[in-house]
Amino acid sequence: MRTTSDDLVPVDSLWRRLRASFEPAEWMEKRMSLIDSLRNRAVRLDCLAAEGFYDMLMDEVEAAGLSTLEGHEGTLAERYPERVLAMHLKELKSNQTYPGNDRTAYRRFCERLAHVKKLPGGEAAVAQIVDEMRRTYPRRPALLDELSRV
Repeated sequence: MRTTSDDLVPVDSLWRRLRASFEPAEWMEKRMSLIDSLRNRAVRLDCLAAEGFYDMLMDEVEAAGLSTLEGHEGTLAERYPERVLAMHLKELKSNQTYPGNDRTAYRRFCERLAHVKKLPGGEAAVAQIVDEMRRTYPRRPALLDELSRV
């Protein structure tokens, strides 16, 4: 949960207070203009989630990249499992071509594989990536060892 830098109040708490300051009909008219006026992407994403604008939230997260998924992954993976999985797989595929050259890099890569494996539909996709990597890098024993733990 993000907090504002001024007084360390959680964003969702401030958003609820702001919502309570309007009549329900007035809030329905004002909320999108308020969200649109937010400059901080993380705060904007939190407010979209608080209002239940999950389609917009997913669109913005996809446009911004995988790093913005943190904090909203559970909610979005539940509603858009294919899109969340596709974001992770895109990143994994780009790292698959160069997984690093030491055990620490291999371990980080395999931790990400293990995370993606837990997502809906992730098990089959991760199994395919692991098989491809075993064939591509048969002479990297440290990588093969880390892949065996996924």
